[in-house]
Amino acid sequence: MLSVFENINTILSMRSKNPLFRRVIIPWYDTEPVCFLTLIFSAAIIVFSLAGIYEANSTPEFQAHIWVPILLLIMGIVVFISTLMRLILRKYER
Repeated sequence: MLSVFENINTILSMRSKNPLFRRVIIPWYDTEPVCFLTLIFSAAIIVFSLAGIYEANSTPEFQAHIWVPILLLIMGIVVFISTLMRLILRKYER
């Protein structure tokens, strides 16, 4: 009876081991083409927000709402830098 439990325990322990040849699966949203596309879109958002800041400064009615393009600029820079760092670190890990 004890050998049956030992066999079951051995089988369960074999199933839980990770194989040595396991391939790392990168999600689709973390691939290089998607990261480059994110860089392009975030650069466009940065340019758009800079144009918004310029327009808000030149028009007195919009000066109270200058926080919107500034917030957009900050978020665009954060996304751009984080994606760029991810690509740089991935290149040097290889």
